[in-house]
Amino acid sequence: MAYDYTAIIRKEPKTEYWVNCPDLPGCIASGRTEEEAKKNFADAIHFHLVGVKDLHKDYALPIPRSRKEVLAEEDDDYLLACTVVVYEPIMTQ
Repeated sequence: MAYDYTAIIRKEPKTEYWVNCPDLPGCIASGRTEEEAKKNFADAIHFHLVGVKDLHKDYALPIPRSRKEVLAEEDDDYLLACTVVVYEPIMTQ
C-alpha cells in the first residue's frame, strides 16, 4: 500500500532549502539546492520511519491529509508543496 503525503519545501535568505512533511512530525531534511533537499528528504523519511518502527512496534503510518488541508494550516511562506509517496513495506524493513 502507498500513502501520498504533502511535503513542504522552504527557503529563507542565507539558509539551505529544507523540506518537512507536516503529517510525519519530526521528519525533516535540508540541502544546498532544491533537488538535494528532496533527495535528502527521501532518505530522511526512510530512516525516520524505520527508527519510529524500531521504538514503537505497533506504529502505523498516519493517514495523510489532503494537500488542501495541509496547505490551509501553513502559516509560514513556502516555495513549493509536492507529493511524497511512502510505501507501506518500508515499515517492515
